Amino acid sequence: MQHKDAYLWGLTSKFGPITIQLVSNFVLARLLTPEDFGTVGVLAIFFTMASALIDSGLGGSLVKEEKISSIDCKTIATFNFFVSLTLYLVLFSFASNIEAFFQIKNLTNVTRLISLTFIIGAWGIVPNALLSRELKFKTLCIIAITSNLISAIIAIILALMNIGVYALVLFYLINSFVSVLMTCYASKYIPKFGFSKKSFRRLFSFGFFTTVTLVIDTIYENILTSLIGKYLNVKHAGYMSQAKKIEDGLSSSVIKAINNVTFPILTKLRADNNLFKKEANSIYTLISMLSIPILLTASLFSTIVVKILLGNQWLNAAFYLRVLLFAGIIMEFESLIRSFIKSYCAVNTLMKATIIKRCVGIMIIIASLWLSPYYLVYGFILSSFVGYVINSYVYCKLIHCDFWSFQVHTVHILIPSVIYYSFMALLANVFCLGDNLCICCSAALLSIYYFYILPLYGIDSRKRLGEIYKRFHKK
Repeated sequence: MQHKDAYLWGLTSKFGPITIQLVSNFVLARLLTPEDFGTVGVLAIFFTMASALIDSGLGGSLVKEEKISSIDCKTIATFNFFVSLTLYLVLFSFASNIEAFFQIKNLTNVTRLISLTFIIGAWGIVPNALLSRELKFKTLCIIAITSNLISAIIAIILALMNIGVYALVLFYLINSFVSVLMTCYASKYIPKFGFSKKSFRRLFSFGFFTTVTLVIDTIYENILTSLIGKYLNVKHAGYMSQAKKIEDGLSSSVIKAINNVTFPILTKLRADNNLFKKEANSIYTLISMLSIPILLTASLFSTIVVKILLGNQWLNAAFYLRVLLFAGIIMEFESLIRSFIKSYCAVNTLMKATIIKRCVGIMIIIASLWLSPYYLVYGFILSSFVGYVINSYVYCKLIHCDFWSFQVHTVHILIPSVIYYSFMALLANVFCLGDNLCICCSAALLSIYYFYILPLYGIDSRKRLGEIYKRFHKK
């Protein structure tokens, strides 16, 4: 695997903030109610979709270009600002309609306030892309940790002052503001107005397909919380929202970090299909085998995880967490493959595949909703599997790889984890071992897996840990 330091800092840039978020969540979950988290949670689909539209894939366009000019940066910054302003005004105008749809008190004010992150965040897209382009993931890591730490401390103080859901709103606003400020300083780039039709056409040809793909994926990934908030209640939306945060911390954040690092690296390898395939396969195997046992373990002990991180009043979130973690494993495979397709610059093909798989996936989710709102999460697992199959088919066709050979490789990756999970489930459910004993057995089996099974797949965990220790020890 190339650029190991970049991957290390890319992962740290996600795990650092996620750790801070989990700790702050640990405190906030005891100061705020499930309804407070549900109020913000049902809006996630609007805000993540708006973020995709603001960027419009142009940040990625800057990263992939061999040479960029000042007018390229100005064009993207100008476009981002006016799109963010437009989206803010739209949501500001329709905030009362959103509240009427979900029937959640104070949702209008929350929507209008939290939408300010659009305008703030738009200014950070170009500086962030410039840092990613130069592989300055250590700098991005420090920025992410600092902005999350400052916003978490302020949010906790405000929650102690009993301002309720607005503590969460201000967390996002402050986080966005501090992050943009630091990113502009680190990149030594202050966004300026300017526009070139030529630059826009060149950059948007890549960005358009990326944006359509990202918007569709965003709707799909956040639809559950919104549907639960509408068809169950805001409290269950809060449970779902918190479960999603924990699942994101364990799976989605890792993949997003890897994707951020792999994109600028793999795009430079796409001219050599064999080299691209070798690097992509190395990433696919390494990340999957390292993370899947962790996700399965968290699923096994979902009740304990929720009790420790959130408290006893959140125990209903354990069900959602358990199911989301299974879906997260499938989406991890799917997301890695999607990143490879994007890095191959086959964004047109990726957009078509995304439209097909997400349309099918949303139909499955709607069908499960028709049966019962409680079946939504199971429909999500099935639709995620459909997405994985379509993605892997497109990827194999793109790099001239046999589809079934690729599936055999994926199953080969899964076998040790499935054996581990089956054995632990047997101990917990059939032999009814206590939680403490199960945790000890799990720790022992995971040690065997990471230090004795992974080397059989060419992944020497002990050696890699030694390299990381020496690198940081020298510093």
